[in-house]
Amino acid sequence: MEKNTQRGMVKWAPFKSLEEQENYIRDAFNKEKEIQMPLLLEDEQEEINSYLCSYRGQLSIVSFYENKRIVTIEGYISKIDVNERIIKVGRKVIPLGMLLKIKEKEQF
Repeated sequence: MEKNTQRGMVKWAPFKSLEEQENYIRDAFNKEKEIQMPLLLEDEQEEINSYLCSYRGQLSIVSFYENKRIVTIEGYISKIDVNERIIKVGRKVIPLGMLLKIKEKEQF
């Protein structure tokens, strides 16, 4: 009986068979991580407004939408400007329209 020496274990790389496929799948994966700007309910908007109106220098956790992603940072609000519609947390300037959630950091 003749042994077929040409057959053997072949490493399977289905997405690298064509360079275009690899790029397409990588791009699709990266887009999957991107999200649309969530719409806030009226009570969520009121909660943010109430927090900013009563802010007295406490350490805050701020979530906002930036570059198709939700970002959460921690810091002190150094500026609330209603005319420019921004807040400043540390060095980060955040448009009010991009705010998703803001709350006081619980300190233990």
